[in-house]
Amino acid sequence: MTLDTRARQASQGIHRAVEVMEMSTFTKEPKKVERFDRYRDRKQRNRRIGAILVAGALVVAAVVLVSTDILDRGEGTTPGIPPALSPPAGSILFGVEQGDGTQALFTVDVAGGPERDLGIATDPGATWSPDGATILVTSSVGPAETRSPLRPATIDPDGSNFTLLGATSDPEVGLNCLTWSPDGSQLACEGFSTSGGPELGGVYTVRASDGGGIQRLTEFRAVPMDYSPDGSQIVLFRGDQDPESPAGALYVVNADGTGLRRITPAGFAFDYFASWSPDGERIAFGHFDDANGGELYVVAPDGSGLTEFLTDEMLGMDAWLATWSPDGAHIAFLGWQGGDEPDVFIARADGTDVQQVTDTPDVFERNLVWGPPRG
Repeated sequence: MTLDTRARQASQGIHRAVEVMEMSTFTKEPKKVERFDRYRDRKQRNRRIGAILVAGALVVAAVVLVSTDILDRGEGTTPGIPPALSPPAGSILFGVEQGDGTQALFTVDVAGGPERDLGIATDPGATWSPDGATILVTSSVGPAETRSPLRPATIDPDGSNFTLLGATSDPEVGLNCLTWSPDGSQLACEGFSTSGGPELGGVYTVRASDGGGIQRLTEFRAVPMDYSPDGSQIVLFRGDQDPESPAGALYVVNADGTGLRRITPAGFAFDYFASWSPDGERIAFGHFDDANGGELYVVAPDGSGLTEFLTDEMLGMDAWLATWSPDGAHIAFLGWQGGDEPDVFIARADGTDVQQVTDTPDVFERNLVWGPPRG
């Protein structure tokens, strides 16, 4: 089944999913789609009102740029050309909302080419292994008899070879595992009570080899988003107490459960997504408000240096869901240019050389993860 076919099937289901509530923290995602629709309609009206003023400004700017370019050419320079970088490489894994709380998985080569349908529908949060050889999913993908309680599982990059990592034997704990340690030995998971109570909610880790060796890191429920490059820390997203809100705060905790600290203001982070830069210095995440829309921010692991990273003025669009390239030179994000739905884009880490990766008008892509090139 192609992405366009899934888009037609999913477009109605996305908005029906506004009323769907399941156990995972990720079930707030339909609220994001509804909020995005309201914001999209309002911003489109504002853009139409400002179009005449912008057009006039562009004419003046064009005259200035042409004049400057002529002068620069006379001195033998070439203005506006960023320094050369190695071209981006690897594949982006992303999900497409299915309207029933699951996401269909696709991959796309950042160097170009069509999206690849893996034929898998899983709970939100699928991600690449550190070596790009496997993809972490949940047991909901597998046979009916092993789907519950929720457990981690892996598939090959083509969607085949489902392997359950079910060594954790406690049936009272559900585990939605969402990120790998850099050495591939551990998984960090959102844990919850299968009976619906709050007593078992928290962040857990298990062995990546078989899903055993469970350890609880926090006493409150949160979503582990990414390990630090050295594997010593994990960045978490904890949602607001208001179930209608997709906002929350980022926390960092040591991999052994010590040293928990909040690193963003309450309600500032948006979208249950954060990505640690490969150099370990910055954590990228999305911020959203009705006035400015979606912008990407960065913050240091100790909570300092909270700043705008890639703004809509830099990119020419609103942006969410940042994920770093493995070498840290580029970043992928979900960008909205004023059409029906966002698409996947990549840019250099300084906001230049923006390139569109997907073009799917009826699809709301989710949970972008940039995987390494495969040998």
